[in-house]
Order: sequence, then C-alpha cells, then structure tokens
Amino acid sequence: MDVYQLQSFENELNRFLIDQITLKSMIDVGAHTGTTLKGFLLNGFKVYAFEPYDINRKKIKENFGGCENLKIFSEALSDHVGIGKFHLAENVDGSIHEYYHSLESIPEDGYHKKGPTIDVSITTINELIKQNKVPSKVGFLKVDTEGHDIKVLEGSSELEAEAISVEYWSAKHALGISPSPPQKMIDLLEKRGFANYVIVLHEGANTHFYTKRYDFTDDSWGNIFFFHNSNKELYINCLEYLINSRVFFKLNFDVMQNKIDNLSNVCDERLQLINYLTNEADKRLQIISELKAELEKLRE
Repeated sequence: MDVYQLQSFENELNRFLIDQITLKSMIDVGAHTGTTLKGFLLNGFKVYAFEPYDINRKKIKENFGGCENLKIFSEALSDHVGIGKFHLAENVDGSIHEYYHSLESIPEDGYHKKGPTIDVSITTINELIKQNKVPSKVGFLKVDTEGHDIKVLEGSSELEAEAISVEYWSAKHALGISPSPPQKMIDLLEKRGFANYVIVLHEGANTHFYTKRYDFTDDSWGNIFFFHNSNKELYINCLEYLINSRVFFKLNFDVMQNKIDNLSNVCDERLQLINYLTNEADKRLQIISELKAELEKLRE
C-alpha cells in the first residue's frame, strides 16, 4: 500500500477543511509536488506553497503555474533566517527518492538512504509576515517537512490560523527519535490556543485516530490536525464528520480483503479473520462512543 493510500484519512480531513474553513487561504510548507494544495487551490483558496527542492517545485509550476491564486516559494521554512543544508534522500538503487528530503539529517531506513546535500535559503513565517509576503491570518497551515515541523511552528508565532496540520512519527519508528516530537508540538500549539486536535495514527497497514493525548512510544506515524479554540464549531463539525464518514469504516478494507482472498478452507484461519474483524469493529465503536461523549461535553 503506497503513502497516498495510507493517508486516505488525512485526504478526507483535508476535503472537510476545504468545505468548512472560513478564511479561504492556505500556507503549504513542504508542498512536495502539490498533491495536498491541489484541492484547496481548485476550490478558490489563496495558496502559498514552500518547496525548496527544485525538481518538486518545477512540477508544481508545470501543474499549477497558471493559477493566479498560487504563490510558489523556494525557501525552506524554519525558526531562523539564513542558509542551511538541505539533505536529499535516495532510493536504494541510487536514484532520487520521492520523499524524505529535509533540513534534518534523519536516519536511513529500509526505504531510503542518504543522498547529497544542497544549500537552501531559510526563512520563517514570522519574517515573511513582516515582509508582507504571506498574510498574518490564514485558514489552514499545513506542515510536512520530514522531521523539521516543530522548527517551522516555532518560527510562526505571529501567524493566526483556523487549523494546522503537522506530520509526526513515534519513538520506536525506523527513523529513530523524531526531531519534532509529537508531544512537544502538542504542548507548543496548546499554548497558542489549539487545545482541540485529531491524531491520525498509522500502525502497519492499520489507521486509527484519537482526540486525546497518545503516548507515542510505539513505531506509529501520522499527522495531527489542530483546531483553534476561537472556532469551536469547526472542531465539533469535524468530529461529527468523522463519525458519519464512510472513509473511517473503509480504512482497513484492503487489509481485510487480502485476508479474505488468501483464506483456505481451514477453520482456524476463518476464526482468526472473524476475531480480527470483530476487534476492529469494537475499536471503531469505542472511538465513535468517545467522540459522541466529547461532542456532548463540548455542547454543555
């Protein structure tokens, strides 16, 4: 299963935000080739895309360069202004990898190895606001910088946003301890008024979500969507959307289908599948129950 399929839940939440966010503007940090910004751009959002890797940036220009609502920046965003080393990643055969490029020197894993480094200009969202290159208020800030997310957040204290998403991985992930520990990002944004959030957690081929703190001591990874306290209705609508969304019940469909296709006539294997499906259903019912309880508290 590729990354896009694994992140179907995140894609679903992005579609929700496109419809529900009041201020139709977005800052995309680590825009890659424009996969995420596409939906926002095509739905009338003003998009500020930051992508320091020239090959990816070229693809954004090829796909969306004619859009008046899109501004593309070559700078890498962080917590300071200057010049930095941008670490490229390679596939095991030596070709340039699609992902893993970062200001952070993250460890190699079974999917990539370290490639060359290039010099890139570094700036902050605060500095860009000061220079009037990006607005001080946006509907959505998306950060996906392969481990550098917390530095981007630290350099964006002057920015107001209705919602923010960041990427994370947990302590036992193959990439090692993250330079942007999820607990620290939650602590930082809670202080800025983002007390409500949804944690999208991928563990193997399974996906779950949480609306409360997670211990992050396993090998999971995913994204966290934060909602500012000033727009409580957005968070409530998001929880209702997740409860009613079909994607929640389809998240592990491929895994279940593979199990069904590979079943023999052995009763033990059939019982294992039944137990697996029952446990998955119980988990989802429990999460839905917790979400409904959360909604009741928010409405009090």
